[in-house]
Amino acid sequence: MNEIFLWEEERKVDRVGCVSVLGNIYEVDASLVGKRVSLRFDPYDLRDIQVWYQEKRYDYARVLNLNKERHPKAPREILNKNNANEGKASTGLNFLDLAEKKHRQEQREKIGAMTFTKLAIREKEGDS
Repeated sequence: MNEIFLWEEERKVDRVGCVSVLGNIYEVDASLVGKRVSLRFDPYDLRDIQVWYQEKRYDYARVLNLNKERHPKAPREILNKNNANEGKASTGLNFLDLAEKKHRQEQREKIGAMTFTKLAIREKEGDS
């Protein structure tokens, strides 16, 4: 999705590095604990949320608990599908959406599943 269409909300990162949006809980970079961050997201897909602090973009917020996949205030239909798709054959697939989702998944795999909790456990093990 083009970034100019993303919605933005501010949240304070809690002491364990998490933020909440509409009951969904996300983990963010541990360096942001206690700070107010801007969260930018597609209102139709709350799985991918960008994290910004002082005009710097951080890694995507990691979903810990997803109760809602779309924002309830996002319009249901902008155009009447019957009129918008007259005479057009549709496969139901959107190449750009599929490519973007694949790219985001590859980025997540590169970063790995390191979480703040795992990091804290590793630090404790190293102390003993």
